[in-house]
Amino acid sequence: MEADSFLLYYIKRRIESGDAGLQWYEAPHCGEEDDGTVPCSWLAVEEAALNFESDNRDHIEQELNNLAKGVRGRSVINFSAFKKVVDKYFELLQKRLQQNAENLCVPLLALIAFTGMFSRRLAEMGANERILREQNRRDFRHEIYLLSIYGPVMFRSKLDTLAASDNSYSWDHFCSDSLQLLEHISFCKKQAEASAALLSTSSRVGAVLCGLAAAAAAYFLIVRRYAEAN
Repeated sequence: MEADSFLLYYIKRRIESGDAGLQWYEAPHCGEEDDGTVPCSWLAVEEAALNFESDNRDHIEQELNNLAKGVRGRSVINFSAFKKVVDKYFELLQKRLQQNAENLCVPLLALIAFTGMFSRRLAEMGANERILREQNRRDFRHEIYLLSIYGPVMFRSKLDTLAASDNSYSWDHFCSDSLQLLEHISFCKKQAEASAALLSTSSRVGAVLCGLAAAAAAYFLIVRRYAEAN
């Protein structure tokens, strides 16, 4: 539970810092200490995560750069291309897991590193540009960007299967869960935006609570789905 809480806190901090132009109230709520300070253990994990990211940056950046070249000079990231990056990343992660079989924090560190790295890279490539084409060639860049921010549980699910004897959580299952999560996020954000529009400038606290509730609802929806699947 502490690991999950840290992950939410880390994502919240990324958004608070203005990463990719998101607002902090879009992040899942994460409990801090009563006095508002950050638990020292979380800061230690964050430092370890940054070290992990640094160790693997060259490998992942190469994969992302290959995708960025695209076809006819235009960068397109779809689920097929995204899967190649994910598979490459988890190949590196699996090697790390074999070296640190007893360290249960390693999957979390890898998840944090991947989430931060991939979301930053997508932001650089113009993640908010959403290009719709026929369904089998649709550019899912915007959706993938949202997943990198809001989809920690699904990434965690795939991480967990690396050490499991059976690979019950398939890529198709991942994509299916991703789509449902994104639809739920979209619905909750529309509700939050509608609620915020009714509030005056002096009532921004209400908008904040709406955003937190929407993100938290999406998070617990996937937690429950993953629990039911096991």
